Amino acid sequence: MAFLSEAAVEEALLDQLRGLGYRIEREEDIGPDGPRPARESHDEVVLRKRFEDAVARLNPGLPLEARQDAVRRVMQSELPSLLEENRRLHRLMTEGVDVEYYADDGVLTAGKARLIDFDDPANNDWLAVNQFVVINGQYQRRPDV
Repeated sequence: MAFLSEAAVEEALLDQLRGLGYRIEREEDIGPDGPRPARESHDEVVLRKRFEDAVARLNPGLPLEARQDAVRRVMQSELPSLLEENRRLHRLMTEGVDVEYYADDGVLTAGKARLIDFDDPANNDWLAVNQFVVINGQYQRRPDV
């Protein structure tokens, strides 16, 4: 029986994701200490600028304030249980984020901000990060992908 190293499994996964159209980045390049930082510190898990750009791209008809509200609602935990919070985020990703905004005619309008384009997956920002470091207080984690 052949032994597969953890690095070989990780590289195989990255190759598969690359083949599916994912952009592959390395923590050492886009981490807070890298040459092209995508976040300010290791305790930031969401790449906020990419997320805001994606929400804007997927929701061009929504005003800036509605898009900002959608981003805030996703980024801010609302439920005490991790399981409940994961269900809430799953619902937002699959159904969209309910937003209210004033239309051009001044009428308060309800809408949905999409987080994922299920109709045209090429519109999404597919990214996998190799060795993504997360540090929160004394805890440090580094998911392989």
